[in-house]
Amino acid sequence: MVKLKMLNGLIGSILDENQISLSSLFPKLPKVDTETRSKIEKLLESRNRIKGEIDEENFDDFSDDLNLANYFLACRKFPESLKYYESALAKNSQSYSALCNKGLCLFKMSRLDEAASCYDDALSTYKNIPEAFFMKGKIMSVQQNFAEAITQFNNALGLEPENLETKYYLGKTLLSSGNTDGSIETLESIVSSHDHVDSLLLLGQIFTKENDPKALTYLGKLLEISPN
Repeated sequence: MVKLKMLNGLIGSILDENQISLSSLFPKLPKVDTETRSKIEKLLESRNRIKGEIDEENFDDFSDDLNLANYFLACRKFPESLKYYESALAKNSQSYSALCNKGLCLFKMSRLDEAASCYDDALSTYKNIPEAFFMKGKIMSVQQNFAEAITQFNNALGLEPENLETKYYLGKTLLSSGNTDGSIETLESIVSSHDHVDSLLLLGQIFTKENDPKALTYLGKLLEISPN
């Protein structure tokens, strides 16, 4: 048991060093480099061997389950990740990080209604989670409920007014909803002070469709930033 706890602690510390900690909220998939993955895979081999030798059940605690869930999420192993999120939530049903990250896992598995439910559960206890509003906006946008998506993105921006990804998705969703002027205004507010590649590309596409020479301005700036 002591060896198992030591291994769990090592896994947790390595993940924490790579910003994949217990308290991390992931609006997009985290990254885990090859070296880190190699270290953890070796620890997991030892962990599974030791675990198989222990007769006692239910010895894993919440933090171990959540660390493993976050690790498998970073590795794009969604079924394994989901299994550990559910185990963690069985021990702490109100963990906002477990709920939100489980929501991202389900989103990547295209289980959109279940993902939205996770974010709703998190927001029912913790009212102000910008990542939860952002992901609900993405879910609603995929489901083509653009009005609700716009509401959720605005909720997120109310908490983080300068979040570029949220602004970009708001602009993209406004365009999908038919509000081209609103989309242009939002996207131009981003590129006025930031070299945001996605916003420049989308503005170039919008103005190209309108046969507006401003398209060359934005696409030219995009080529300066990203020549390839």
